[in-house]
Amino acid sequence: MCTAPREQLIPEMADALKAQGLLEKDVQFVGVDQMLDGLERTSSRLAATINTPPLDVAGLRREWVAIREEARGLQPGSLPSRDTIAGQISGASSISGRSTRWDNPQRT
Repeated sequence: MCTAPREQLIPEMADALKAQGLLEKDVQFVGVDQMLDGLERTSSRLAATINTPPLDVAGLRREWVAIREEARGLQPGSLPSRDTIAGQISGASSISGRSTRWDNPQRT
């Protein structure tokens, strides 16, 4: 299984979560489990600070385990190529960079 898209996607996801204040800015995240650990720490801190319900990190972990289990059953020949995945990541990043979000109306 190729790792280049994961090596690109995980840091991009982590950077987006850092920008929203959901992950610690001075920590480098290289895997989903590591990001979930970070979300768990910041979610608990935010919940205690501003009296909001904590993020359901346990639920995210269960979903991540289920996704990994399902992925193990996929046949390598049925998986998209590295170039296809990289193109989709690039396209999604491009689209998300152009969209206006409800929580940041100054983005164009």
